[in-house]
Amino acid sequence: MVSQQDIQNLPIDIHYNKLLDWLVDRRHCNRQWQAAALVVREKINAAIQDMPEVQEITQLLQGTYINYFHCLRIVELLKVSEANTKDIFGRYSSQRMKDWQEVVKLYEKDNVSLAEAAQLLIRNVNYEIPAVKKQIAKYKQTQEECVKKEADFTSQARIEREGFKTSCKELGIVGKNIRSELLALLKQLPGIHQKLAEETKSLQPAIDFYTAFVQFLLSSSGDGSKSDVSMVPMLRYLTLHGNTTVYQWRTGEEPTVVVEPGLPGGGEPGSTEEVQIDWGDPGDAAGGDEGISW
Repeated sequence: MVSQQDIQNLPIDIHYNKLLDWLVDRRHCNRQWQAAALVVREKINAAIQDMPEVQEITQLLQGTYINYFHCLRIVELLKVSEANTKDIFGRYSSQRMKDWQEVVKLYEKDNVSLAEAAQLLIRNVNYEIPAVKKQIAKYKQTQEECVKKEADFTSQARIEREGFKTSCKELGIVGKNIRSELLALLKQLPGIHQKLAEETKSLQPAIDFYTAFVQFLLSSSGDGSKSDVSMVPMLRYLTLHGNTTVYQWRTGEEPTVVVEPGLPGGGEPGSTEEVQIDWGDPGDAAGGDEGISW
């Protein structure tokens, strides 16, 4: 046989959206509980103006809608921070404790705290939780996109790194200090030019054959005025004189002094010194005594 105590302990299945109406209809809460809740809010706003420097209390009061359960926790914390204001009868002389105890009593009067908790439950289920779920889904999608982008960027970086290594290998440099390594390759140019000039001498038979062939064609066409035209003069000059200066090529005389051109941007190969920009004298930009000539 089921006892009366067991019957009282049986759960009641109430739809969350009708919980507040059920509490009011069963007279667990007053129909005018919202007016009483406004009075409680005014008391809370006045009480939070004077609070002790307790970290947990500060966290409770920051950006949070203070409800009945927060007030209970604040009272428990104040029992520790305001313990020195307790008299022999167990009462607190601290105005802070009195204010928050009054807030708790107003909450408990006519079960205002129960009605407010039901309203918060309905609001959380209908609005807050769906909004949080949407945010979570949005953040998950953003996270997946970021993971995909990270994989794409990593793959692209690997491809670019391999391409960079290939280009450095083709240029014959290591790739640690590109500018100095490329400038160092300039020292190889004189040797390359000299080698090309030496190899050009082997083209002399081809030059003579080409010249004779062109002269034969010109003489056959009856245009004898052009039969003495020199063919491929630059190539013929290289085979006869080798790698000379431009001055000797133009004038036919060897220069007394040859000045090698400087490196682009100045400096020496292997130098890591940065090129400094000359911004001029700051005093000149200030204007000085001279005005602007219009």
